[in-house]
Formats: sequence, C-alpha cells, structure tokens
Amino acid sequence: MKNYLRALAKIFLVLLAYFISQALIMTLFAAVGGAGAEGDIQSAMNGFLTQKASLISLLHNLLVIAVILAFYFKKQSIRDIIAIAPLPGKEYMWCALCAVASSIAVSLLLTLLPIPDHIMSSYNDSVAASSGGTFAEHFIAAAVLAPIAEELLFRGLIYGTLRRVLKWPAAILVSCAIFGLMHGQLLWVIYAFLMGVALTLIYDKYRTLLPSMVFHIAFNITGSFILPAFGDGLPMLPLLLVMCFGLWYSVRHIKVYNTKA
Repeated sequence: MKNYLRALAKIFLVLLAYFISQALIMTLFAAVGGAGAEGDIQSAMNGFLTQKASLISLLHNLLVIAVILAFYFKKQSIRDIIAIAPLPGKEYMWCALCAVASSIAVSLLLTLLPIPDHIMSSYNDSVAASSGGTFAEHFIAAAVLAPIAEELLFRGLIYGTLRRVLKWPAAILVSCAIFGLMHGQLLWVIYAFLMGVALTLIYDKYRTLLPSMVFHIAFNITGSFILPAFGDGLPMLPLLLVMCFGLWYSVRHIKVYNTKA
C-alpha cells in the first residue's frame, strides 16, 4: 500500500510539474504578446499565443525531455533508456507501417462516422489552435519532440512507475487514460487512449522506447502533415489500400515474430 501511494504521489507531482511548466511558458509568451499592445490587451495576448502555439509546444517538449533525462533517468545513459539500435531495421519498419495504417484508419473514421457537428467543430478548432506558427516549428514540435517527450513521460516514467505497483492490465489502462485525458478534446481523448494502448504494447514487446517513438512519430507525421495535404478530397481507395497493407503486414509480422520467439 505504501509503494502504491508513493507511486501515485510521484505521478501526481510529475503531471503537476508538467502543467505548471506549460503554464509558465504560456504566461511568458502572453506577456510578450501583450507588451505594447493598444486597445484590448487580452485579445492581443490570446492572438499571440495562437500564432506561437507550435513554438510554445516545441519549447515545452524540449523542457520535458531535458528534465526527464536529467532527473528521472539520471542513473541510466540515454542509450540504456531508449536503446539506440538494439533491433533489426524491419522492426522499426513494422512500427512505422502500423502507425501509418492506424493514422489513416483514424482519419477515415473521423470522415465517415456520423460525428455531431459541434464535436467535430471543436476537434477542428483544437487542431488549428495547436498548429499556429511556421511549418518548421509545427513539424519539429508535433512530429519530433512531442512523440519523444510523450514516450519518455507516459511509457517510460508513468507506465514504468505504475507497472511496479499494479498488475499489467491496470497499469496499461491507467497510464493510457492519463495519456488520453491530457489531450483535452473529446475525439483526441478517445483515439489518444487507443493509440496509447498500442504504444504501450509495443513498448512491452521490445522493452525499449525507441520502437514506440518510431510509431508515434510516423503516426503524427501521417495524421498532421501528409493526410491534411489532401484537404477535403481524401483519395479513399489508395488510402484504404495503404491501410489494409499496413494492417496485413502488422498481423503477419506479429505471427512471424511470435513463431520465432
């Protein structure tokens, strides 16, 4: 019981530090945006925060990565934490293909399911609000730093802590529920939870964070940069073929992997 409470306290403090650091960075940017503004200062601050959303995310994720590596994994080398190159390239290819297929599946479901307009509108607003800034800032923040930071935080630290005090299914459910809720918007919460389960299973399969990082990066690149390039005219047939191939390859790979194991 003592270990359980200690683990919960550690996770609570980590999440509290996460939100406080994010709030401090946003406050700093809001102050810069409001400095020298004429008229409605609050509107000027909000507008500046929207314009710099990607840069804020970039800086916050950099801070999260630095703090986690410096304080929570200080007794391990970076190589030990993420296992720089312990697996054959085909393992990473499987993770990337599975991620691409999963991202396409999410996009197709969002397009085809009868989702209420107000929920879909809220989702689109959240996506737009998180992508303010230059393309380079948005790409580095969403496709590189966010996956690395979130894997270190949610799979490495939070799930790793829960796994020591909870049974395996409970540790997955709790860590993935936290991961989902951290995304805020309802649709994001749902598919972030499901994605979190996939990422945790990948982490458990290989016992290293690098494959889950590869999955996460490929998922974000596909969902945030490749598919949006098509606009509203998603080419359904090609996407379905890519999705089916990715899922087929994933199932086949798991069967071969388990047979060899």
